[in-house]
Amino acid sequence: MSTRSYIAIKTNSGKYLTAYCHWDGYLSYVGAVLQKYYTNPIRVFRLIQSGDMSKLAPRICPAEDSTHNFDHPDKDVCVFYGRDRGEQETEPRYLTKEKLLDPQAWIEYVYIFDPDSQTWEYAELKYRKDNDANYFSELRPLAPAVEAYIDDVDKYFE
Repeated sequence: MSTRSYIAIKTNSGKYLTAYCHWDGYLSYVGAVLQKYYTNPIRVFRLIQSGDMSKLAPRICPAEDSTHNFDHPDKDVCVFYGRDRGEQETEPRYLTKEKLLDPQAWIEYVYIFDPDSQTWEYAELKYRKDNDANYFSELRPLAPAVEAYIDDVDKYFE
């Protein structure tokens, strides 16, 4: 699935260090994985610092003896466009909140980590039926939104 999302961490400058995630940005996958495996600010920073990704998973780096790559990834390891496919210009970017929540960016979900409170928030793109401009929902706490998915998310990594 290609439900695109941004994964971001709030910085002291007021901007958001952001990486793109291509695969399954829904609450039931990306939201649940973030809430279950990425609640430590250093770990979140390392994830985002690794750049744009095809797929989020519980582990950022493969084991030393792994043959993990873009075409044959380890199930429980993130797949990054730069590291695993050798693509260029996949580094994380600093975005303002306005750019992060821009409905014209072709992003369906935005996940923002606050390192001070060590909590995630999310916003979801809403589509208008009357062909007016799409918009993002208000930012909401992630934990209650993914509670029903947390126990099931590990099935993707077995």
